[in-house]
Amino acid sequence: MKNFLRPFSIIFSVGLSSLLLFSSCDKKIAFYLQRFISEKKSPVNMLLVTADDSFFEEVGSTYIDSSILDEAALCARELGSSFVLSDFGYKNAVSEIDSLCEKDEPVQKREASLLGIKILFPAKKNLATDTRSPEISSKLLPFYNPTFSGQAFYAGSLSQFRENLPYSKHVFFRKSGKYLADYGFASLVSFLSVQKIQVTNGAIVLKKLGLPNGEKIDSLRLPRSDDGSILLKYPKKSWKNFDTIPFSEFYSLAKEEESLHKYLHLMDEHGLFGELNSESPLAVFDSALAAKNDFSLYVSQKRRFYMLMSAFLSGEEEKLLFDSLADESQKAFIKDSFADCRRIFSGLETKRAKLADAVRDSICYFALVADSAVDFSPSPFDSAFPETLSTFILANMIFSGDFISQIPDFASILLAFFFGIVFVIFAIRIKKEPWLLFFSLMMILLASSIMACSFVLFRLFLGFSLPLLTLFLLSLFFNFLCLRKTVNEKKLLKNSFLQCLPQSFLKKIYLSDSGILLDGQKNEASVMASSILNFKALSQLLKGNQLLAFLNYYFENQRQEINRFGGIVESYRNDEIVAIFGSPLPSEKHAELALRAAFGMKSCDISINEDIARYPRAPKPDGMSDDLYTAFFILNHNGKKISTRIGIYSSSVLAACLGSEEKKSFRIADDSWKKAIALRDAAKKYGSSGILLNGQCADYLRDECIIRRLGYFYDIHEETVYLSEILGDRQADDEKLWNYANYWNTAVDYMEKNEKSKALLMFKKLSEGRPNDKVARYFINLLGGVE
Repeated sequence: MKNFLRPFSIIFSVGLSSLLLFSSCDKKIAFYLQRFISEKKSPVNMLLVTADDSFFEEVGSTYIDSSILDEAALCARELGSSFVLSDFGYKNAVSEIDSLCEKDEPVQKREASLLGIKILFPAKKNLATDTRSPEISSKLLPFYNPTFSGQAFYAGSLSQFRENLPYSKHVFFRKSGKYLADYGFASLVSFLSVQKIQVTNGAIVLKKLGLPNGEKIDSLRLPRSDDGSILLKYPKKSWKNFDTIPFSEFYSLAKEEESLHKYLHLMDEHGLFGELNSESPLAVFDSALAAKNDFSLYVSQKRRFYMLMSAFLSGEEEKLLFDSLADESQKAFIKDSFADCRRIFSGLETKRAKLADAVRDSICYFALVADSAVDFSPSPFDSAFPETLSTFILANMIFSGDFISQIPDFASILLAFFFGIVFVIFAIRIKKEPWLLFFSLMMILLASSIMACSFVLFRLFLGFSLPLLTLFLLSLFFNFLCLRKTVNEKKLLKNSFLQCLPQSFLKKIYLSDSGILLDGQKNEASVMASSILNFKALSQLLKGNQLLAFLNYYFENQRQEINRFGGIVESYRNDEIVAIFGSPLPSEKHAELALRAAFGMKSCDISINEDIARYPRAPKPDGMSDDLYTAFFILNHNGKKISTRIGIYSSSVLAACLGSEEKKSFRIADDSWKKAIALRDAAKKYGSSGILLNGQCADYLRDECIIRRLGYFYDIHEETVYLSEILGDRQADDEKLWNYANYWNTAVDYMEKNEKSKALLMFKKLSEGRPNDKVARYFINLLGGVE
């Protein structure tokens, strides 16, 4: 429990303290994830009417005059737009909207007595349900312009409330207990005929409203983020391709209508309207301009004007005027005047028809997108979304009901706690460094995927910062512990194996489960025990350092053969070598590897005996010690040769690194090594100088070598063992040796069936074929025959 709670409590505390520092990244993450959210577009067409740098170059100004804006808005409404929004000049504007906002009932006056004295607490407005709407001081409202129906304009920028743009927007503010709304949002509220607004920390609820498609809704909830702003969901497509037309289209239309109006006045001055029997188009146009404040009258007059102009330019009026004059110059003037008027009017009708098709039944939003006229959002990741378009985006969200919710901070804390607990539970069970690193990466990826999917599928934004930061710190902490443990284990393993293994084998051990090597593992393996035949006589000839030098020479040659086949020397005892195959790295061919090493050791005997015969006949080689050279001389002088007895015991073996923290060595932790030694020593009883096996090892090697059975042996460390001896390698393909082995095993079968006479007869024949085979003579004596 201590290992579980301590790291988690430390890391979770660090992550929690970092919440405020990193939570600002969450909205940026939300903005990037929006590209994967299915797009919901308003059921009513929303049309962007954009004024860019090219427009300002065309008009030769850095701002749009209010009269031009009014003309464009009036034109859009006349051509069929259901509503017009604009940010031209209103970027820092707010409107008082307090009358629509629901307020809590005032707190009742309370009386309390203290030491007999009555204390009266006055009533106050309870605005505790909304603490997230920023307070605006009077310093930010330097003047008030009644022209725009209660809208207040800021002399400075509201950047302190807009620093999260373009991915969130403050739409509500407070001043002296009253609510003010962003101008664009207030316009939307007016357009939707909202009856009441409920403002709380969690949401802004619009009550009893009507959508542009005629649908009536009792309430519409706009969720707020932790700072009171509304998370904006920008459309997948760039706003530049989101049903846009240039503002210059409306501007040029207004200019052409103005030109037409002037030209009609010019025609009127020359009496070209004098012969009209019907109402003058010019008079209707003038009456329309005079009725701009009465929208319905303005629209009807404009439509009447275009109808009268079509009739006026149809050709009849021109013909009447033309026929009434005799002067050719006057006739030419009439003809040119009507031609110019038709050209202007035709272009005007074409442009109006094109714009009418675009804006009909749509909500037009006039937006500045010019670098020279608009300050772009301070967003570090995408300046392509100027903040002035936030009203357009918010309108699209309201009309389509497509909102993004952000869970509160405490939910993010719970989420971090949950992911942290899951991580620690599994991390403390993972011992290997690569697996822990992989698990850490997968856990962080899983947590990110879960939160991303919740955002994409349910539009619920879970705070990424705290959960991912907690997981990241936990990952660092546990990977550091695992790395430190791995380094310590490798250091212990190096101390345990460095002296007896080549570097290539050490690398394989490092990649294995070092915890098992240090704690111990039990698996099928083969233990080999070897010693020098008649070592006592050899040790009597060699004294002190001579014997040590020769033994080290002998051990080094034999160790190379053992290591070559994946064996590990477990220990050296006098002239004995104990080695293990199949541990610490398990191998299904442990018995075969031990056999190949044994053959190599037997071949090494021949090589050593050649050295004993060769070195004394020549000067001492460079690098050879005097003690070893002397040992060779003494052994050669006394006619001594080396022969190694080997026993291989295959069974389930327990092996581990044993010792203290300072010094450990890889050892066999059960009595398998004793049984291997006893098996090797049994060769002395039988008179064998070869390789002896227990029954399990013989079963493993039956297809690898030529084996003769020796029968049961009852003195292998208090265990009954069936012995076998290797006669040769099966690959030798020696038919004579095969026949000998088969004949021998048949004799053993007779002996085990208690048919002693048959067995004795066969062993005598075997002894005659191999007079130097002491094992055959052993069985002859055992059966009561004569040696």
